[in-house]
Amino acid sequence: MKINKLKINPEKSDGGVWIDWYDGARLKIARLNNPKHVKISQKLTKPYNNIRHNGGQIPNDKQIEIAAECLGRAVLLDWEGLEDDDGKQIPYSEEVSITLIKEIPDLADIVTQEAANNENFRIEALESASKNS
Repeated sequence: MKINKLKINPEKSDGGVWIDWYDGARLKIARLNNPKHVKISQKLTKPYNNIRHNGGQIPNDKQIEIAAECLGRAVLLDWEGLEDDDGKQIPYSEEVSITLIKEIPDLADIVTQEAANNENFRIEALESASKNS
């Protein structure tokens, strides 16, 4: 296997790629554990370091809150085609992103799934996709 097939494009990893989602909506998703994601996660989990070092766990509700904030601030970077119930476009912001991730489990799931899919960020796969466009 050529090593290039395994390499990740750092610009796409950190800056995101567009993913088709549902009913024409598109999501711009960065790779899970990109530098911004790691930094935010470390900051938000720091208050719980003593608990974790002593064999304890972060309370489940706090884990969910931390995960939503990390995804909303560092992984879900933008969207197109999301509308409110009146049909008005919902503009992207980190705050709205975090709120929607908390309120819509399917959104959290697809963001996590696509952000963990290394194929979305591979150099060779992206080059092939651009040649086919």
